Amino acid sequence: MTIVIQELPRVRHFVGALVDASVAQWSALTDLNRQAMTELFNPDREVAATLPMTLVASEGERLAGFVSLRAETMGAVLHPEAYLPGAGPWLSNMWIEPWARGEGLASRLSLALEGKAKMIGASRIYSSTERPDSLYHKLGYEDLECRQLNGSTLYIIAKDINAAEVF
Repeated sequence: MTIVIQELPRVRHFVGALVDASVAQWSALTDLNRQAMTELFNPDREVAATLPMTLVASEGERLAGFVSLRAETMGAVLHPEAYLPGAGPWLSNMWIEPWARGEGLASRLSLALEGKAKMIGASRIYSSTERPDSLYHKLGYEDLECRQLNGSTLYIIAKDINAAEVF
């Protein structure tokens, strides 16, 4: 089977799995409980050409990964001092299921999301990572600032997408 990427409203049955993965991965960075996280991934809030926007990768009925484009990064909820106020949109919530890792899916999702950002008029997209040699850097993101968050270095990164190819 082939992994396909679709917008969340088309595959709303994955919302529970997206929430579970997000709570497990990012609950320390936000003050969002499960209910609030569920609202973040409400497919009825996601209307074409608006934010938030979530892309879901799946192989049949098996979730492979997801990524969101948000006006504000989810980490800014609890730690606004660690992010850039007023900057956006943000590539946020990248998650790849363990079985789907190592096959380039994170790159595919990132590039597809950049294409969506460009379609809604964004000329730059932001993200953050704890790694100085992240996948995002390989995709052309550049460091803007390094900040400290909970004893770790957080790289605030951005990519100009005016000239980026749309996938």
